Amino acid sequence: MKSALKTLLILTVSGQLHATSLEHPAARDVIVKFYEVPERLDAIELAAADDVERIVRTFPVTTRQTGLSKIVTITAKSRGGAENILRSLEVDSRVEWAELRAIRYADRLESVQEREGRLDSPPNDPFFSQQWWMNQIEAPSAWHVVSADSTALIAIVDDGVYFGLPDLQAARWNNLAELNGISGLDDDGNGFTDDFHGYDFLQFDGDPTPDPLDGYNSHGTHVAGIAVATRNDRIGIAGVASGAKVIGVRVGQGGTIPYGFEGVYYACVAGARVINCSWGGGTESALEREVVSYVRSQGCVVVCSAGNNGNSLPRYPAAIEGVLSVAATTEANTAAAFTNYGPWIKIAAPGVHIVSTVVDGTYGAWQGTSMSAPIVSAVCALVLQQNPDWTSDQIVTAVCNSADPIGTVNDSLAGNLGLGRVNAFRAVSTVEESRGVRLSGVRFHETIGDGDNRIEAGEQAFLDVEVANEHGELWGLTGTATSQWDSIQVWPTELIYPGVVDQGFWWSDFAEPRIRMPDVIERGAILPLQLEWRAGNHVVGRATTTIFLDTTFAEIETEDLRFALGEQGALGYFDYVRSIPVGPGLALKNELSNALFHGSVFVAADGKVIDNYRGDSTGKRFDWSALPDVYAAQSETPIAPTAIHSRFDDRRVPEDERLGAEVSATVLSWPDVPRGYAIELLVVNRSTREWHQGVCGLMMDWDLGPASRNSGEFLADGGVLCVRSDIPSLPHVGMAGITESLTTAYEIGNREEFQMGGMTQSRAFASSPRDLSHIAGIAMPSLLPGDSVLKRFAILVGETPAELTTILESIRQKLGFHWHGKEPALDKVLAKKPTVTPNPVRKGQKIEISQLERGTAAFQLYNILGQEIARYTMIVGDNGRFVLPELPPAASGLLFYRLDHSGGQFSGKLLLLP
Repeated sequence: MKSALKTLLILTVSGQLHATSLEHPAARDVIVKFYEVPERLDAIELAAADDVERIVRTFPVTTRQTGLSKIVTITAKSRGGAENILRSLEVDSRVEWAELRAIRYADRLESVQEREGRLDSPPNDPFFSQQWWMNQIEAPSAWHVVSADSTALIAIVDDGVYFGLPDLQAARWNNLAELNGISGLDDDGNGFTDDFHGYDFLQFDGDPTPDPLDGYNSHGTHVAGIAVATRNDRIGIAGVASGAKVIGVRVGQGGTIPYGFEGVYYACVAGARVINCSWGGGTESALEREVVSYVRSQGCVVVCSAGNNGNSLPRYPAAIEGVLSVAATTEANTAAAFTNYGPWIKIAAPGVHIVSTVVDGTYGAWQGTSMSAPIVSAVCALVLQQNPDWTSDQIVTAVCNSADPIGTVNDSLAGNLGLGRVNAFRAVSTVEESRGVRLSGVRFHETIGDGDNRIEAGEQAFLDVEVANEHGELWGLTGTATSQWDSIQVWPTELIYPGVVDQGFWWSDFAEPRIRMPDVIERGAILPLQLEWRAGNHVVGRATTTIFLDTTFAEIETEDLRFALGEQGALGYFDYVRSIPVGPGLALKNELSNALFHGSVFVAADGKVIDNYRGDSTGKRFDWSALPDVYAAQSETPIAPTAIHSRFDDRRVPEDERLGAEVSATVLSWPDVPRGYAIELLVVNRSTREWHQGVCGLMMDWDLGPASRNSGEFLADGGVLCVRSDIPSLPHVGMAGITESLTTAYEIGNREEFQMGGMTQSRAFASSPRDLSHIAGIAMPSLLPGDSVLKRFAILVGETPAELTTILESIRQKLGFHWHGKEPALDKVLAKKPTVTPNPVRKGQKIEISQLERGTAAFQLYNILGQEIARYTMIVGDNGRFVLPELPPAASGLLFYRLDHSGGQFSGKLLLLP
């Protein structure tokens, strides 16, 4: 019924309406990826719950093995609500990334000419003479080599495709599994029900016909005609890959594309090997990168228009590495005046006065990179038709490296229009062997400097670049590597390869130093590179990439483990500030696994906590900073053959939150203790005031195998706070004090804690597995300004709890200590809790406790390290409630409470806001 209604309206509505300027509903969407697959969407506890309208899985992924199964879409009640949700998710430990939905826009410019009427008189394809680009790209010659058939599937991910036009009727893909299946069932198992000819992500059905009331509803239909319009039917035009089938995927309307990458995913699982995206936007999207990575792994070629802004700014998704990005050219092979350009462009194609199908049955001559992309998509389909076993990388390199050079007529844009203008015949020709290379890897080695392979101010390094040759042998392959930052020089720029490069992977040879750093530059330098390769006089590949020159951690390795100390007090580790993994975590080499996502040293006193764990209520922040001229590095010590060391302080923390702490951290290891490390923390009070009630220690976000399958416990006999997995092959991992007992031993449920809006879990070890973190600390004495204290901890890995305590004892003996004490058991905490409101509470607000038993009650409040900050004695009346006086001064953040009354002992969490 829907399809018939759409067809009727298309034939009767003039199409003069225009898209409104109102905000698109998709602008209220927040896309979020969790570290673990949510078991139930309604179980996701969100801090900004009042702003949520609905939560759905972004992709109907049929297997949990792909990372896409962890992505969900949260629709807010308003745009402001979406921004509130995003802010809360950015500090949510369960979340890998979160972003507002990236709204994309079609890359089509206004028509330069409209052809009225349906000309169906001879000669065949009467508008073919107007398709000037066909002869330019040598399409007719290509058709003598290969013709597309129904096995070639091109997905047009756009505002829909109207297959009711004579030139597109034969191109409609028919999903036979669904057409011959049972209505309402997902007969082909791709996660989409009744997707007969594609899918409509606005109407949630299998009919991708565009909206007849949308005055801008022909974009996808025009794109489809360029690619696959029927040839030799005496009607209209010819498509470059006539005979191929089109999977129509409707992901937007009115020139706005909100659901593009849901559509790209669908196109892949529906069977398309070539996916056309004639749209884009100016900001990067983590969702788009995830989906591009997935569909490329499945053998799909993603072709994207470069945009019509007439500048070199990257446009996404075209600028994502691995995407076949397409610029637009004219009949004279010059860059179109409107086209985007830059080193991220892979190829160019005609994009001016491109005649194709329009929904109302006419033919329109449009321009834009939107028109260039389907020409390239169609050529990819021809190459795939001829070489069905090729990978997506082989197809891309074949198409790009068979392009006609156009540099001589675009000298001001050299290297910014890809490898040339697409040539269909050369791409499929059996006379010209396919060739080309792509970037595979980059490595560097310090040659002039201090020898730590951290390329810093004033130093120099070799640069070596690996290429993948997807096709036949290449003679005389050379390359150039150009720095895109003026402050960092790459010289000489030439990359040298063997004289003959056969199919496979090849590293360039070391020459003289290439990377030359300036005399002054910030730590953690990165280098954006522009790369180009030639074989003889022909360009055979281009790429852009960014490399990290200056690492910020030191590794320490035993026979069984690998661990890292960040120069600024992080352990592991994950850089929350830049949202990138940096170190090795705690690598379990024998199990080919890891145990640690991120860790940090912490120091606390007088209600202030300094750490690099997750940040605070204002966002992600590392409190510790490396001292000037101090780096995490190997160090010498008489008590262990291997050690790494760093020093850091909290000088960058806002003054009112600063403790004035400096820490000297050392990690020690021994060859005959392959499954343990000792960590020494020398804490110095650099402030002008005395510290009281101090604690120092380690915060660890464990990910022992799948994080959601971890459980924690405290081993009283050895004093070990440990984590285990319910996967039997994985060991136990834990922390302990070496010379003293742990005075702080907390377990935190990562999915329940660290949310804006309140803490829900009590301080207790859960009975079922969950994603968790542990906080292990040892009390410090009061420290006067300038005083210091040394505390020692152990990191342990063992097959059983007993082995953990054995390894701990071995480390104690290495350090000359013998343990004779017995660890105290952790306090028992009951599950049921009275009501404590408001939670979170702002400074100055009073707290009310209700559902209490009549009688005397005691209420104690602690910071996250177990330091008491308030104590109240209450007389509870028959109403079972009591209002506390205003809280004493305390740092904002997570607090714990303990309540003793005649109903029992209860514990919980309280979030104190500024």
